Amino acid sequence: MVMPLLSTLTGCASIGRIETPGEKASAYGYVPLDPLPVDQASGADSCTETSGGGNVTANADVLSRLPDQTIRFAVATFDQTKGSLTFGPATLTSKGGQYKAVLDYIQADAVPEIFYIRKRVTVPGQTLSVPVALSDPLPMGGKIIGYDAVISNSTGMQAALQSVAPAEVALARSRFLEAEAEKFAEGHYQQVTVPVYVGIGLRLSADILSLQGGLTLAGLSAIGAEAEAKRVTGTLTVQSLGVSGKSIATALPLPNKLDQTTIENAILAIGNMRATLYATGQGTNDLYKQPRIVGLYSPVGSDPLLINALYSELSRIRPRWLVPCGAAGQGKS
Repeated sequence: MVMPLLSTLTGCASIGRIETPGEKASAYGYVPLDPLPVDQASGADSCTETSGGGNVTANADVLSRLPDQTIRFAVATFDQTKGSLTFGPATLTSKGGQYKAVLDYIQADAVPEIFYIRKRVTVPGQTLSVPVALSDPLPMGGKIIGYDAVISNSTGMQAALQSVAPAEVALARSRFLEAEAEKFAEGHYQQVTVPVYVGIGLRLSADILSLQGGLTLAGLSAIGAEAEAKRVTGTLTVQSLGVSGKSIATALPLPNKLDQTTIENAILAIGNMRATLYATGQGTNDLYKQPRIVGLYSPVGSDPLLINALYSELSRIRPRWLVPCGAAGQGKS
């Protein structure tokens, strides 16, 4: 069970040359996040009938409401000058470079969240930063120092759609977003739809210090082999995402170093916890599942300043998870 997964990850990504700064700046893709709560109150439910109470989805129904299963592997480079992590394609290491490799096993639903985003730029000769639209070039000598991100007013949209006939909802929604986008455009904000992954799962992450240059961090198997050869060192962490209970807590491993053995043991533990997630019957009553934000897909780059702005806004305003209908009673955990 462990070896096929390791073999698959080994071939996830392999790059034969070092990326240019422009390529790194334009990188986009899956970004794992520390878990955040979502709004799944009855007002956020897309089904006509709710189970009542604060949680629309009962503990036993969670898996049947999360339609997508995936295993994602992501690598981030640590910028020592900025103190930030940038996720992107697997790359060749530099001697003394610091990296983070993350393996996510998640069962999730993608929530299309509308953001309004702009760059904040410093310009020579000016004390204050100036706002610049995402698609606009930087002023001469300008430098990006941050991003502003604002989530679309979903509450205002729902209120505006309450009095609209069902056949006209799509048109009314489009007009609301157009008007909202025009208003934000006055402040140089650009409308961007960001898929936010809501679900449960398990995460294995390795914090890596490269002792040699030119190593490929293409998968956990490759990382374990480099650790065995004393070419990298680091630590390993296993984390549950939206899942808790005695059966999960007792299965979490306690790795004390990064090597091939601890990686294989950690993946084996994740396999056991995965089996627990889908177990039914006696002995699983202590397993609690609460969908959380576990990651996002950034279509506009993975600059850590941008990801931090998106994460901050997601922590300020909980996205609404419209629970998929028609799955109740199927595949209950």
